[in-house]
Amino acid sequence: MGAYEEREYGVAGFRVGERRTTIKNSIFKDKIEVITDGYGKLISLTNRELLLRLKTPSDIDEIAIVEVGDGAFKDASNLVTLDISEPIEEIGAEAFMNCTSLRSLSLPKTLYEIKKGAFANCIKLESVELPRNIEVIGSNAFEKCSSLRAISFPYREIKLGIMCFSGCTSLEGIRIHNTKEIPDGAFMGSSVKIIEIPGKVKRIGSSAFSRCSSLKAIYFDGTLTEFRSIEFGVYWNRGIPEDAQLYVRDSKGRWYNVFEEKEDEREKEIRKSLEILGLNSNNLTRDKIIKAFREKSRRFHPDVIAPYKLDEEFSVFASEKFRELKNACDLLIKIYK
Repeated sequence: MGAYEEREYGVAGFRVGERRTTIKNSIFKDKIEVITDGYGKLISLTNRELLLRLKTPSDIDEIAIVEVGDGAFKDASNLVTLDISEPIEEIGAEAFMNCTSLRSLSLPKTLYEIKKGAFANCIKLESVELPRNIEVIGSNAFEKCSSLRAISFPYREIKLGIMCFSGCTSLEGIRIHNTKEIPDGAFMGSSVKIIEIPGKVKRIGSSAFSRCSSLKAIYFDGTLTEFRSIEFGVYWNRGIPEDAQLYVRDSKGRWYNVFEEKEDEREKEIRKSLEILGLNSNNLTRDKIIKAFREKSRRFHPDVIAPYKLDEEFSVFASEKFRELKNACDLLIKIYK
C-alpha cells in the first residue's frame, strides 16, 4: 500500500525513475520489457505487437505492482490470454482498449476499480467474472465487447459508469446483485433477454436499456411501489419490445408479472361491460355495441328525463347509470372495432 500513500502526496505525479522486468512471449520466446514508475504502477511495455499471453508481474525489485496504468497495454492486438496478478487493485483508463484478440481474462480478487474504457473494443472477449472486491466499473469499461456473452457480478455494492456495457451485442443475461443506479446507456444496444436488478436501485438512467430489442423480461427484486419510485431517465427503455414483461415481488416475496395482473383486471372490465350492455363476445361488432348502448341508455339520458322534473334522487341515479353504460360502450368499442 506504500505506493498509494506516496501517490496521495504527489510523488507519482512526475516521473522519478524506471523499474523494468523482462517477461517472455510463450511462443516466439522474444523478450518483452514491462516498465513501471518505480512506485507500484505498471505504465508500459516494449514489443507489444509480439505479446500473445500475459501474466502481469506481482512485483518488480520487491515493489508490489498495485496498478495497471492508463493505456499500458492499449492496442496490443495479438494478446489472447490475460491473467492479472494480485495485488493489483486498479486497472487504468483504456489499459487494454483495442486488444482485439483477447479471449481469456482473469481478474484478481484484490481488484476494486476498472477505469474508463479499460477493455473497450475487446471484440473477442467472451466472459467476465468480476472479483468479489470490485467497487467501481468505469464508463465505457467494456463498451463494444461484441462477443461478451456473460458477466458475473459480485454481491457487494458496485458503482457502474455510463455506457459500461453498451454495444455488447452477444450479451443475453444480466444479474446485478447490489447497486443503487443503472447509469445512462449502461446496456444500450445489447442483445440481453433477461435483466435482474436489485431492489436498492434508485435511478435508471437515460437510454440504459434502449435498443435492447431482444429483451423479454425485467426482474426487479422489490415491490411494484418501489419500482414506481425509481427515478427514470429519458428513453431508458426506448426500443424495448412491447411484449417485454416486468416481474416484481409480492408481499410474501414471490415473483409476479405486473402485466399479467393488468391483463386480468382488463378482462374483468370487459366481462362487466358486456354484462352491463347485455351482450356476449360472440360475433360482436361496433354496430351491435352502439345499438345496445342506445337501447339501454334511452330512459336514463339527461335530455329524456329532464322534462319530467323527477326527484333529485332519481336524477342522480339516472346520471350514474347513463355514465356506466357510456363507459362500457367506450371500452368495448376500443376492443371490438
